[in-house]
Amino acid sequence: MRTLTFKQVSDERFGGNAHQLFAITEQLIAIFKKYPSVDLHLEGPMGEFRFPDSDHTFLSFRQNFSIQKHSRELSWNEIMGLINNVKSAHYKFVNKSDMRIAR
Repeated sequence: MRTLTFKQVSDERFGGNAHQLFAITEQLIAIFKKYPSVDLHLEGPMGEFRFPDSDHTFLSFRQNFSIQKHSRELSWNEIMGLINNVKSAHYKFVNKSDMRIAR
């Protein structure tokens, strides 16, 4: 099944933090709960990466997502538009088995 994948990032080097990434994740979950034919899936736990600098270590927080749709209720462009309204991302389509999740 065609699956849209993307990653959201919140990076201390640019004023971000873990709370900001949690807020982005919660917004996306709330948006896609309105569309029963679209399944939003978090791919694993939020990742934390460290970037050492000469004076300070900066943290970057990342969450991978995947989406499958089961009807033509929304187009892929509309789905990407909803995501971009929260925070834009780089998208990639992959083939995955059906990942229907319990609501």
